[in-house]
Amino acid sequence: SETELVSGGSDKQLILWEWNGSGTWNNQHVKSIPLKGHTEAVCAVDAVYQLDEPDLNLLIASAASDSTVRIWSRHGSEAKCIEILQFGNGFVMDVCLSFLPGSDVPILACGGDDCKIHLFIQQKGQFQKTLILPGHEDWIRGVEWAVCGQELFLASCAQDCLIRIWKVCTKSKQLPETEDDSIRLKENVFTVQDTDTTYAITLESVLAGHENWVYAVHWQPSFSKDGSMQQPMRILSASMDKTVIIWEPDKESGVWLEQVRVGEVGGNTLGFFDCQFSPDGSMIVAHAFHGALHLWKQIAVNKKEWTPEVVISGHFNSVEDVKWDPEGEFIISVGSDQTTRLFAPWKRKQEAE
Repeated sequence: SETELVSGGSDKQLILWEWNGSGTWNNQHVKSIPLKGHTEAVCAVDAVYQLDEPDLNLLIASAASDSTVRIWSRHGSEAKCIEILQFGNGFVMDVCLSFLPGSDVPILACGGDDCKIHLFIQQKGQFQKTLILPGHEDWIRGVEWAVCGQELFLASCAQDCLIRIWKVCTKSKQLPETEDDSIRLKENVFTVQDTDTTYAITLESVLAGHENWVYAVHWQPSFSKDGSMQQPMRILSASMDKTVIIWEPDKESGVWLEQVRVGEVGGNTLGFFDCQFSPDGSMIVAHAFHGALHLWKQIAVNKKEWTPEVVISGHFNSVEDVKWDPEGEFIISVGSDQTTRLFAPWKRKQEAE
């Protein structure tokens, strides 16, 4: 059950929120634990549960503008920083934690302004830099892991307008190489000392479809089916080209293709910063530069057709003026957040007014 939330902000700290009541989230049932240590604004955070008999430990990774990634551990009601990863003069834009296939060994992916993905493996209680994945040609804005069976996938996006998908799998003992003319993908191989297991990382696919910086990439959430967790091979991406795209591999060829594209046409906007699937993948939400939220819903009859839905929205700074239109059907408002918003009644089909 989802009872905890980790947030980071420009106040240089993280807050671990714990919900220990029933009903709605409110002040009576929420406890907060501040995590202080970063010296600049926190820009990315991720967390996973780690089984540490007999307790369930929470492992947190956070990146900030102080060129560090901090690793935090929460045992019971106590949380503390256990490690600091230094990145010199560089900045890490996003972090994501997961576990190596078939093990409980944590792996951390960090994407930054050096156009590379840095992979850290926790061995003997310390995160050690194991691999650097090159390929992107501009700042990396997002990284996210997904577990599918015995394989681990990593999706990354960058300001080079591209999305890359990487696959991590266990590697059996190497067989003698035979001379052939077949084309084989380059493998990045590493061995985990704690488990004496060898893993291979290969580039699965490069997705080109956006025409501007790609700010976010996310996998559709996994779901429980027949007693096991299933991970849909489905990716959502948001870009500054004012579009959000759903990607899926073709059932016959396995090639990743663009399935759905939604977004905005025209207007003085700067595209989307982030996006997310709903738990069942039937809705997607994205937020834009000027603070607007956008929601699309899948039509059951045609799964490739999505329609925009009404979503919560409003000014995020003081409202300076408001005026009715001459017919009295719309309200227009302007605010110091540099946006103009048009409000209208939401008429549903089953209602006359």
